[in-house]
Amino acid sequence: MKNRPHMFTGCFLILAIAGCQPDIPDMETPESAAPPLSSPALSIPEVLPDSPPLDSFYRFFGFDPREALDGVITVQEGPDLDMIERNDFFGYTPEELAEQFHHTITLNYDFRGFDPQSVQAPPRPGVHPRVLFGPDELPALREKLKNTVPGQKAMAAIKKELDSNIRKEGSDTTQGYQDLIAGKTDVPIHKNITIAYAAAYEAFRCLVEDDEIAGREVAKAITTIARIDQAVFEESIAEFKAKNPDAERIDFRLTTKHSSHNGILGLMYDWAYGWMDDQQRQTVREAIALASSNMTLQGAQTLRTPRTSGSNWISWTARLVTLCAAIEGEPGYDATSYDHSVNALKWFFALSVLPEGESMEGWGKQFLMAELGYIMARRGEPILALQNVKQSTFRQFWLHALNPWGRSGNEDHYGGPFTFYDSQGGTDNNIQSMSDVLVYKKLYPEDPYIDFIYRNAVGEDYKKFDDRVNLRHHFSTYTGFCMAIFAATFDESKTWDQARDNITLDAPLSYYGSDTGTMITRSGWDNDALYLYSLNRNITGGHRYADRGHFNVYADGRHWGIYQKMRQVREAYWPMNRSVVLVDGLGPSIAPGKSIRFNDQPLATFAAGDYKITYDYSSNYLFPSTDRDSIVALPYSYNDFRLTPSDRPTWSMPIEQRPDWYTSRKPKPIGARPGPTSYWTQRSVPMKKAFRTTGLVRGTHSYILIVDDIQKDDTEREYQWGMTVAEDVEIHQTRSGSSRIAFHADAVLKEKERSVEESRFLLVRMLRADGLQGDPAILDVVSKNPPQKNTIIPKLTFTARATAPNFITLIAAVDAPDEAPTTSWNPDQTELTIEWGSQKDVVVFQPDRSGRRVFTIHRGGSMIGSSD
Repeated sequence: MKNRPHMFTGCFLILAIAGCQPDIPDMETPESAAPPLSSPALSIPEVLPDSPPLDSFYRFFGFDPREALDGVITVQEGPDLDMIERNDFFGYTPEELAEQFHHTITLNYDFRGFDPQSVQAPPRPGVHPRVLFGPDELPALREKLKNTVPGQKAMAAIKKELDSNIRKEGSDTTQGYQDLIAGKTDVPIHKNITIAYAAAYEAFRCLVEDDEIAGREVAKAITTIARIDQAVFEESIAEFKAKNPDAERIDFRLTTKHSSHNGILGLMYDWAYGWMDDQQRQTVREAIALASSNMTLQGAQTLRTPRTSGSNWISWTARLVTLCAAIEGEPGYDATSYDHSVNALKWFFALSVLPEGESMEGWGKQFLMAELGYIMARRGEPILALQNVKQSTFRQFWLHALNPWGRSGNEDHYGGPFTFYDSQGGTDNNIQSMSDVLVYKKLYPEDPYIDFIYRNAVGEDYKKFDDRVNLRHHFSTYTGFCMAIFAATFDESKTWDQARDNITLDAPLSYYGSDTGTMITRSGWDNDALYLYSLNRNITGGHRYADRGHFNVYADGRHWGIYQKMRQVREAYWPMNRSVVLVDGLGPSIAPGKSIRFNDQPLATFAAGDYKITYDYSSNYLFPSTDRDSIVALPYSYNDFRLTPSDRPTWSMPIEQRPDWYTSRKPKPIGARPGPTSYWTQRSVPMKKAFRTTGLVRGTHSYILIVDDIQKDDTEREYQWGMTVAEDVEIHQTRSGSSRIAFHADAVLKEKERSVEESRFLLVRMLRADGLQGDPAILDVVSKNPPQKNTIIPKLTFTARATAPNFITLIAAVDAPDEAPTTSWNPDQTELTIEWGSQKDVVVFQPDRSGRRVFTIHRGGSMIGSSD
């Protein structure tokens, strides 16, 4: 393949050798406003060294990347000025572009622990298979699928799905597949999508099992699929050109209902190539060429910002590369389409993943599609070595987002070991795209962090490989064969506990996301640790959930307070579904929460947020305004919500002036956007204050403290404090007391399906609640979920009627329902004493000028923590 430095066209480049710490390095800010530095041009040799496994990356960097100091290479790139000009400057003035978008971006490529045998260059053009693996790699793949537990399970899952689809007597899918073999072009493969996708899996099975008879049958079916796709694709392209007569290239996201669009047709061709005759190859190749020629995609020709490079639409439309790689060097191959897919995925990896490892989209619905990065790696693109994913996501965020007991064998009924937020996020989450961890396990097989995350994603018995292969949704169609191709065993020489201890011996107990305000903290790294996960949402994420201030509580090896998984329907976004304070039934909106403190000390960790803005502004998407004259813009930037401002230029832009997430175009002026859901409405009565301070105190008896300083106005109102709980817990008992003995109400939670003798318990003590009404209760929040049945969310609630409820809550695991710490106040309720066995803590409160109660915690004569 011709050596082309296509990634740097129109860009300023610096190539440098970076020295980094041997553990987690300090992350470079993804966008740096520093002026460009001068550097020699990148040298790309015409003759590759005698090192076939590394020739791809040698071509990219000009030298063996393992020779870099500490294995880290730093590259700086400036804006693609030609692309910006071709797009009419995206509607911005030259001055705006220079201020906000003309800056260098630092990219760190990390090859520490990289296995040079893990990425093989593809064979010469015309030789297949070539997209994800080559002919020389087939023997090892066959051996793995035959003789390893994950490989055996992956192939068993594929065969089971094929048997239930194209080998099930009397089924529509089986009949459809037989009709494809017979050459019938009226098979409804765009309605019953499993027919075409099953053909791809049959082609893979035939290749790895060397099944010539079935292989020649699937070759016929694929040829018919190509004919069907080509006709529909021609219609879609003509329609696009009619609507966009000035477009230089075609948006690859024409529709998700073409197997060619989804890239699968390229894999069908690649895997069935050996069973096809010349005419079949030509027919399929022409359909692939039509589907991939003159294409572009979101992120390829856009401004480089976390917002415009942050959507998972980029990663799944980057499947364009699968089509390109299938016919590279053959008639119809479009090198520019390949370049566009690489450019889009590169900046998606670089900018959608934030410095501490969280993502703009939210890992609940983030798909890196690392298998596409692997296809590009075989062709010389080192996207997968970008440090923000390899180091920060695996070593920081995913490690902390893993519940304390992981997949160690004692998990409760919830299905996943991770907690992610945003759409499809929840307490019972797993890595959404399994290839994202499978591919990294292949590239960095000895990395203990990647190994541990992989181990928890697949389970101690590799149970994840038993999952049904999902051919019913376009997003998931690659998962089954990626599970097979990248199947791997984790380090079985260590027990789960030993593997965890190996990487957490000196690991911090807390995580804090500077861009998101997310705090995750725990009492220790043991399975039964008390674990607190709180959301602030300095940036709003990819979807519109009103969850600012929400918190999760896990303890004693199980979930108690949870983040309920919700779909993308309007009612699912509402604040009553989350662990927040409601004021007369209203809660925070989807405006960002403002981080105001994070204090992490060995024995106490606290974060505080100011939610006045998110209570004061109502989103017209969640609750549409009936008066368009009342709509307003949100007059803030992301830096207004961060604990400390970022030097990213776009973080200082007003939120409503950010470029459009899909097109990068400058937004229209206020009021000019169509529809009733744009912008915001200010609530008629603003909040006086809305602070939440959340944290964890460690010791022989660890506990959580949550202090809510919230007040609407000087009128008595209803304030409901809530914690969404797991569906298998109930209130075992409640206790009420007076302020003299320092609590107003206790709720002791118990596991429903266990006896008192066998159950674990969680104490939720409301230490202060002015105007408390009745006993705490678990209410069923009913959330509409059209077209599916309603979602029922159990929620522990304490309700008060007051001008300000002054909520203070203590949460801790207890061994028995009657066990509890002794808590007492001084006369003016500024000093709280918490005694629990030999442990005695004194919490001293003092209001600051904003009306937030700040406090310090003292033990044994020393201050061990502070909320300020």
